[in-house]
Amino acid sequence: MKKISVLGDSNVDIIITLNKSSKLSEPKLFFGGTSANVAAGLSKLGNNISFFGSVGNDIYGQDIINNMSTNSINTENLEIIDNSNTAMVIGIVSKNGERDLYVWPPKCAAHSKYVITDNHIAHLENSDWLHVSGISLREEPVKSSMLAAMKICKKNKVKISFDLNLRTELWGLTEEFKTTVFQAIKYSDFIFGNLHDEINKLFNKDNLLQQLGNFAEHDQVFITRDGANGSTTYINDKVIASKGLEVIPIDTVGAGDAFNVGFIHSMINENNLEKALLNANTVAAYTLEGESSRHQPNSEELENFTNRFR
Repeated sequence: MKKISVLGDSNVDIIITLNKSSKLSEPKLFFGGTSANVAAGLSKLGNNISFFGSVGNDIYGQDIINNMSTNSINTENLEIIDNSNTAMVIGIVSKNGERDLYVWPPKCAAHSKYVITDNHIAHLENSDWLHVSGISLREEPVKSSMLAAMKICKKNKVKISFDLNLRTELWGLTEEFKTTVFQAIKYSDFIFGNLHDEINKLFNKDNLLQQLGNFAEHDQVFITRDGANGSTTYINDKVIASKGLEVIPIDTVGAGDAFNVGFIHSMINENNLEKALLNANTVAAYTLEGESSRHQPNSEELENFTNRFR
């Protein structure tokens, strides 16, 4: 079985649903984190997953480690940071399933303090795939650790997928940060991004195709997610449109992470781009029909869900 390494953030989500204009539901606690969600989803589909990152030496951090271990995710490269809080993401979900997210603490949470070690590097060099998230490019030392991991994997011909996860609504988009993002893109084989909030903010939306064509390396794949409209992929001047599946969303938290799960799972096991894009939209649609970012399918659930749309 091929080895997939996932590096980045892991946290807990507190989700509050807006039932009526003046009433919120009781808060519900789930496991979360853009990178950890991808690790969990890929493991649930039967892949060999190792997680690289850090959590606080607190109750949430220990719960995260126990949950990953229970779900067959290798945690030997997950560090515990003393005197630092595991991040909490507070999600307000509207009546139509859309969400607003708030992070606490907004800076210096435990996931930002991950430092790559020689032992971690040895594991990464023996991976077949590395997945990372732009959440880890906001603060040091995790920023330098993530870029170092990508550089090492690029040198060792490990496939790299990078979800932009810019979160400009929370932290903005400075020129300095854009430079860092473009550096990470240069290392990547597959780049995921939300069309409106991420891709269009990094590039000129009025001339997007030409810009991506000029910027992308040969065989580098840019995948733009556009919610219910599906996705559009750019590779070697070719454009591939993949339709979204029509479902009634209960909760959109983690839909992008689920898309990444479906794509990576399909690419590493079948290596067919168009099939991977279809599978990505399918896993994302499955997630939309349940609560939280961890409403993700196992292989049997994914097959049964896919049959609904045949």
